[in-house]
Amino acid sequence: MPLYLSQHRVRYTSLTPPADKWRPKDLFNLQARIQRNLKDHKMHAVQVGQTWNRRCLPVISLDSDRLIIGAGGDILVHHLVPPSSTSSYSPSTSPQFPPLRSLPPSPTHQKKGKRDRTTYAPKAVASAHVYPLSNRSDSDIVGLHPLPSGEVIAAQFDGTLQRLNLSGQLRSTAHYQHPKEHIYALSGYDDHFLALSYGVGSLYSARSPWLPPIEFEFEERPWSGLLTSDKAFVGIRGEVAIFNLRPDGVEYAQSLRADGSSTPGTESDDGVIVIDSLDALDSALGRTARRSTPYSIALGNDPYTVLSAWHDGFARLHDLRTGSCEMELSDPWQDAPLYCASFLGENSVATGGSQHGIVSVFDIRTAKGYSVFTPEGKGSPVYGMVAEGGRVWGVSERRAFVCAWDESGDARGGLRAQDDLQEVYEEPNGHYGYGRGRGGGRARGRGRDGKDIPTAYRRRGGKWGWTVGYGEHAKETCMGYRHEDNGTTLFETKVPV
Repeated sequence: MPLYLSQHRVRYTSLTPPADKWRPKDLFNLQARIQRNLKDHKMHAVQVGQTWNRRCLPVISLDSDRLIIGAGGDILVHHLVPPSSTSSYSPSTSPQFPPLRSLPPSPTHQKKGKRDRTTYAPKAVASAHVYPLSNRSDSDIVGLHPLPSGEVIAAQFDGTLQRLNLSGQLRSTAHYQHPKEHIYALSGYDDHFLALSYGVGSLYSARSPWLPPIEFEFEERPWSGLLTSDKAFVGIRGEVAIFNLRPDGVEYAQSLRADGSSTPGTESDDGVIVIDSLDALDSALGRTARRSTPYSIALGNDPYTVLSAWHDGFARLHDLRTGSCEMELSDPWQDAPLYCASFLGENSVATGGSQHGIVSVFDIRTAKGYSVFTPEGKGSPVYGMVAEGGRVWGVSERRAFVCAWDESGDARGGLRAQDDLQEVYEEPNGHYGYGRGRGGGRARGRGRDGKDIPTAYRRRGGKWGWTVGYGEHAKETCMGYRHEDNGTTLFETKVPV
């Protein structure tokens, strides 16, 4: 079984205790359940925390203890805590999926004189602690990177880069050198992070704020970025540019393009590698490039597989070794741009689109999938997501949400902690999940008894028909549809306990 787990890797972030502390049998059972539920679209989709006071372009990040969101000029920290109940892991009706253990049977996990009461389950998300960072629209937060020390790197649109301590009161512990130019994206790896401005990438060490960054150049405005231990990925119009991180500097390596071609760099007379003009290259090759834009870049369990979400509505899987596009994934009933994408479970990909808060899930073995309308998502894009294990954490313009295939929503307090349940569902005056802004205002929604739900897909014009749903569970479930060639078949997510 350990050999199977090593060959079928799944990235877990929100397990308690960490995945490497689980018994292989229990981890295998959890992984099998997630795979089964992903295939059968058995899932929970719920809002996390309150509805925000104003629309914004939020950013999201996740570590083992916190879900951290930048919403306008505020930082929202949702702590991840052990669930108050694990009844979702009671004995299964299927003999193929034996129950997970709440108590470890191994003597190494027992305390002297009594059994260890550690819960082995995915963590639950608690209510948010809000840290106001800025009240100016030109200094909204555009990127967050949690550091191993527990501090957080925050990048703002006006060019401000700082390290923040979020334990207790908000405290800035360092500022980093950056010209007063707009920052469009931030990505981090361990104690290093990458800030992207127009035509320039700046690589920093979080431990050394007094040192100037290592800079490298590229063409055009950056739309996305990704930093790994030895590479930097930059999404610009028409390509994902890849740079190698070397002891003596940053070196351009290749570009991944929407049409599947890989563009190598050329070497000038003085040995400097430069990025060729796409237009000149297209002319030389006698073809026109597909000039879409990658809005998101992610790596999978395989370090050679790159996932990107593009403006033309496709998620693309590239092989780093060949530079070729191995697969294109898209919702056949939506042609809207994709803003984010992430690997989910063992063999799945999740994407977030620009319409109605739609999250789509694909099995990369078959390229088939389904889509889900996330909570209160009508009219809102999914601006960002982080997938891990059997969960997708995401943000739309007014709220955060989580989609879970790990059955944690089958137990009260298993997916959302009790304080978050009260915050979302027991607001004064009967209003659903209002949020307070800096001005003290409230963003009010429809009452708990009504909710906009999709009813059918209109072939003429390619739009969804909507109605208002009522009932006891109107606010607690979401609608989804399977990707079928001859139409759409709606299904409903599970009601959380």
